[in-house]
Amino acid sequence: MPFIFLLPRVLIMDFKSRKLQIYAILIAAAVIFATIAFIGVEPPANTVVVENIEFVSAQSSPISAVRQLAGSESFIISAQVHDPVTGADTLLFNSAALFIVVLSGNEKNVIQLFRIVDQQGNLSYCLTNHGELTTEERLSVEECNSLLAGDGPVKILINPANSSLSQPRISFSGDSVTIEADKVESTSNAAFTLLKTMFSNAEEVISKSNAITSQLG
Repeated sequence: MPFIFLLPRVLIMDFKSRKLQIYAILIAAAVIFATIAFIGVEPPANTVVVENIEFVSAQSSPISAVRQLAGSESFIISAQVHDPVTGADTLLFNSAALFIVVLSGNEKNVIQLFRIVDQQGNLSYCLTNHGELTTEERLSVEECNSLLAGDGPVKILINPANSSLSQPRISFSGDSVTIEADKVESTSNAAFTLLKTMFSNAEEVISKSNAITSQLG
C-alpha cells in the first residue's frame, strides 16, 4: 500500500491573508520533509545489504545475480596481491582459499589466477594453475587481461581494501563479481557471506576442510 501523507485541515482552509498562505505552505513543506526523513529513503532495487555487506548488481537484482552465480559451473578466482607479498595480502589469499574450498566442495571447476601488482598498484604479471593443483604458469599482462576479458568462467575478483567505502561491497557486472572491503580485515567476511548466500552447505564444506587440514598438520 503506497504511503499517503494527509495535510492538517488547518493548512487547506481558505486563507484570506497571502502571508498566512505562504506560512502554511512553508509548514506543509517542513512536515513533508520531516516525514520523508523519518521514513528513510529505500536503497535502489539493484542494491541490498546482507550482514552489513552491500550487494550491488548492474543488470539485475542482486538476488537474481547470486542465483545465477551459484548455477555457474566454472570460476576464475583472482586475488590481487603484491610482489613482494605484504601482510595485507595474506588476508586476500585467505579469501581466495575460501572460494576455492567451497566451490570445489560443490563440484565446480575452479581456476586460480593471482594478479601480481607492484608497490604502485600496477599489474606486473599473473600466476595461474589453469585448474590443475600441480600446475603454475606465469602470464604476461596481456595474457592475463585476455583471460579475464574472455567468455566462459565467472570471474571472482578479490581486490585490496578501498578506504572510500563505508562497508564491504560485492558488485555484479556481466560475468564478473568484484569483492572489495572498506578495510582488508573485512574481505574474508565479505567472501564468506557471498558463499553462504550461494550455497547452503558453505559452512559445512569449510568445517570439513579445516578438519582435514588439522589432521594433516
